[in-house]
Amino acid sequence: MAQALGAIGTEETAAAIAREKAAFASNVVAINTHDAALRKVGGSAKLSANQMLNLSRQGNDVVTMFALGAPPMQIFASQAGQIYDALSRGREVSRDR
Repeated sequence: MAQALGAIGTEETAAAIAREKAAFASNVVAINTHDAALRKVGGSAKLSANQMLNLSRQGNDVVTMFALGAPPMQIFASQAGQIYDALSRGREVSRDR
């Protein structure tokens, strides 16, 4: 759109598209790595289905915040407690049964 309006040239458009494609590819790798890590953790730690569901949601939040450019400490501060909560609540539910 910016190119159509004459705001940027063809080379700038191509460079911007290349940057976006690289960022997207990087995010796909991060998501796949995250998914594989969660599956490994789930299998080895024998987490409950509820814990895995909550962890996958928190993992998605982490990846989304990263993709949107949030600083790493902000991501940590906003997600660490929720991840801890997801792990500790699952143990409590399992003990109650």
